[in-house]
Amino acid sequence: MYIHTRLLYTYFTMTTFLFQLSRQHPSLLLSSSSSKQQQHENDYDNPSEDGNEIDSENISANSGQSAKFVCDLPEKYSGKRADFYGPYGRLIDDSNGGDSWLPNRYVTERTYAWTYTININEVTEDDVGEYLCKVGEHVIRKFNLTVLTPPKIFDINIEPKDVLEGQQVILRCQAQGVPSPTVMWHIPRRSIDQRNIIAYKHQLLIRNFTRLTPNDFECIADNSIPPRDTKTVKLLPTISPEINIQYYLSQTTRQGVPSLFLNCTIVANPLLHARWKKNRQDIHQQQSNTFKIHRKIVNDIQSNILLIVKSDNVSDLYGIYECEAENYLKTTKSFIIIDETILINLTNVQPTKYQNNRHIYHPSSSSSGSTTESYVAQCI
Repeated sequence: MYIHTRLLYTYFTMTTFLFQLSRQHPSLLLSSSSSKQQQHENDYDNPSEDGNEIDSENISANSGQSAKFVCDLPEKYSGKRADFYGPYGRLIDDSNGGDSWLPNRYVTERTYAWTYTININEVTEDDVGEYLCKVGEHVIRKFNLTVLTPPKIFDINIEPKDVLEGQQVILRCQAQGVPSPTVMWHIPRRSIDQRNIIAYKHQLLIRNFTRLTPNDFECIADNSIPPRDTKTVKLLPTISPEINIQYYLSQTTRQGVPSLFLNCTIVANPLLHARWKKNRQDIHQQQSNTFKIHRKIVNDIQSNILLIVKSDNVSDLYGIYECEAENYLKTTKSFIIIDETILINLTNVQPTKYQNNRHIYHPSSSSSGSTTESYVAQCI
């Protein structure tokens, strides 16, 4: 009797305590039931077999090739239909005239009662992402598709943009691809001078760039997915005009009249304008049969302008002949005075021999827009 009374008292006390607690803190008693309900909803929204984590598989395919997903259903789903979903929704088999925008893009097979497969043909970078195999609302398997793409060089940056002789230059080659490509530098038909040219990853450092430095540089990107990509950049120093004049007299022309040959060799980059003048006046060969001008590009930085002067009267050859070259760094003018004394010396020169009378101008560096004028001559 005593034990029974004691139990009734304890029950009454606990009931009263819980009732008061529920009035003061109702959320405490509801949390347990809410958590159970939430857990039940989560199980329904993201169902997995027997509460285990959903299997996930990483699949790689080369761009333009096919990717295959294989989904084995648990025994409880044997005989049921499985569907595949991609980043943009459900994948529909179009091998038999489905409603896909690209025919034969997706082809499904049912190998066994519990195995479904789907092939995605001609994959592109747009196909990258997560794919699901589902029965109804139940996710059976996940696939992460990576599309392997060959390397592509999209930019070669040069600093500084205008390179003066003697400056330091940095080339940066940027490439993309999956997996990320390795970038290498190569100089065609030349070995890299490790003292002056340093290659490090995608960068190429040239400590001292001059006109004698190799000017063709190849960037090569490779990630083992063929084909690798190669781009060549040509690099030339900016050079203010340098002029050298060579001249000789010929008396063996078909017309039997003497001809004065004046050749102006110009080294410049870029070369904006180049011209011959006589007695400070521009020479235009269209104005007279006395003058002929021939232009020849020797290489990327050197040009020749040959002036041929013909006259029945030798005295008409006399004058101040001036070669002028210009770019945005400076204008260089070099001249030679042809008079009776020079022509007599030229006449005494044997045709098979060469007489050297050099007055070669080597211009010094100067600011943009400056003009250099000098006597420059070389008798050949």
